[in-house]
Amino acid sequence: ASSRLTHAQSLPADIICEIFAALAECNPPKRKRPGSSSTRGPHTSLSTAPAAIIVSPSWARQPTERAEGNALAPQSTVRLLADESSLGWIELTHVCKKWRAAGLSLAWLWGDVFPIFPRAAETILSRSRNAPLSLDLDLMWQLERRAELPPYLVTFFNLAQQHISRAHVMSFPYFSWDNLRWDQWHPSPLRRVYFPHLQVLRVSCERDGDEDA
Repeated sequence: ASSRLTHAQSLPADIICEIFAALAECNPPKRKRPGSSSTRGPHTSLSTAPAAIIVSPSWARQPTERAEGNALAPQSTVRLLADESSLGWIELTHVCKKWRAAGLSLAWLWGDVFPIFPRAAETILSRSRNAPLSLDLDLMWQLERRAELPPYLVTFFNLAQQHISRAHVMSFPYFSWDNLRWDQWHPSPLRRVYFPHLQVLRVSCERDGDEDA
């Protein structure tokens, strides 16, 4: 067998990191849209995927405003719903050992996908080290509306609360003082936490019937 390196393997580490950052902008991980007829999942499992720049990609860090029709603006993680699930840039960590090491070194990228894969919350949190976290739960709200939380969501919310001060974007997708749909995730702790990285905060609350504020 040839011992020569491929072009991909011979790239400098800093160039590989730039490729990861560029792909995170144009190909973030996606989750399958509820009701989608497609049965294909990600080509690879996050459990087999390989986590210090502290700048988040624009899709997660730009200020968000309400769009027409009271819908969430495109920067919300809701935009990561798709007909097919995909690991996006995470698949680059499967190219080779060198690319895996580069991907694992980019803690900020892992911090941005923390709420996208709640089943892998502990793994992703470990890879994010101390980088700022996305706690934008708009996507999760679309996928995880349950009367009783399964154990992996209980774990996710516990971790999110423990590391809430690291948030650079945070959302409370459905909040009502009279009916806490996710009683593990509500704005009350905001009054006593310092947020050195926070850039975006969204709270959607019930007001006068079914209208969202």
